[in-house]
Amino acid sequence: MECSDRIFGDMNIERIKTGIPGFDELLGKGIPNGNSILVEGGPGSGKTIFCLNIAKNMCMKGKKVLYMSFEEPERRLICHMKDFGWDPVPEIKRGRLYIKRLSALDISRSVEALLSEAKKELLIEVRPMLFPDDFKPDILLVD
Repeated sequence: MECSDRIFGDMNIERIKTGIPGFDELLGKGIPNGNSILVEGGPGSGKTIFCLNIAKNMCMKGKKVLYMSFEEPERRLICHMKDFGWDPVPEIKRGRLYIKRLSALDISRSVEALLSEAKKELLIEVRPMLFPDDFKPDILLVD
């Protein structure tokens, strides 16, 4: 049994390959499907570029990727990808990549509204606004 199997459990679970040399091997054949991975580091340590690289690799495999950012606007993230030689525009047009900048304040309001609705304090129905209705991602990256 590999170390990652002891950490993540079932050895027969499907694994998602990130396409980043060394990283998949570090996790023992990739990220176990359905698991979350926290990428942590200081400013400028490469977290965004790392996650954008995963997004690119997943799109190239035909997966749908939702990339949510709390800091960088969509246009800037697209520029980052182009600066590293990855043009995301074709993937966006194909419907494989959806990049969305979120406001922490908007999310907070949405959560408050959902909680109020659950307590029957609201007379209207509230729909969560985090995910687009017409986009069902295979991979979710939150930056």
